[in-house]
Amino acid sequence: MIQQSWGRWVLSHLPPLEARYLRTPGLQILLWGIVDAKDVDAVRRSLPDGTWVAGVRVRPEDAGRYHSEIPFAVDVVIAIHALAYWPYPLLKVEKHLSYCRDLYITVVPHNEYPLQASRYAQFRRESFPQQLEGFTRVCAQVLPHPVAGDQLLVIYASSDYLRRLGHPMESTGESDGVEGGVRHSKEGGSGDSDREELWVQVHRERRRAEYYRARLAQVETAFRAYREDREGYIAALRAEVQRL
Repeated sequence: MIQQSWGRWVLSHLPPLEARYLRTPGLQILLWGIVDAKDVDAVRRSLPDGTWVAGVRVRPEDAGRYHSEIPFAVDVVIAIHALAYWPYPLLKVEKHLSYCRDLYITVVPHNEYPLQASRYAQFRRESFPQQLEGFTRVCAQVLPHPVAGDQLLVIYASSDYLRRLGHPMESTGESDGVEGGVRHSKEGGSGDSDREELWVQVHRERRRAEYYRARLAQVETAFRAYREDREGYIAALRAEVQRL
């Protein structure tokens, strides 16, 4: 069961820095997923005057249709419970990031089993790579929900956002010291450009490896669910045969 306002729930569980940022007047925020006019209104009323808030409602049957896409660039995208409708949700996240200037926030069911019939994907922390399309994952937190069970809150931040706000993730090592795909060196010398180019290549390959590890984890999860369902079906058939 989905509660009435997921938008407000997401706002109430943001890390302090992101919560403060969303109170910046004049932001453009788009809710995407299982949202309606009440969600949009709840988010708008929770933020300062002048904040632009809109919504794109997505249903299972909308997957792959044009009207379920994000229509234009905004400062913040909040994706709520619809990524699982796509067989390859990371590809959908990558597409969303191209329309996102600062923050991409998503909430999905954590380790859901069994999956609902309309959903393709199960999510855990490792489902979301640390780096994706120039964005850095700054939050991957499992949060309890009194009705819908454990939820996974994931936040990606652009390099420009991290730089402007002096985000602590830049100094804690989660971004591997890489900003915008380039590791900056404090030392001078003619070899700096070669070292930076090397780090660009290393970072690119690392991102690619993280992406495929996340994809593999999703495939393995789907296969386990299929195998367990299949074994359950076979057991039911055997029980029916025995009754005959």
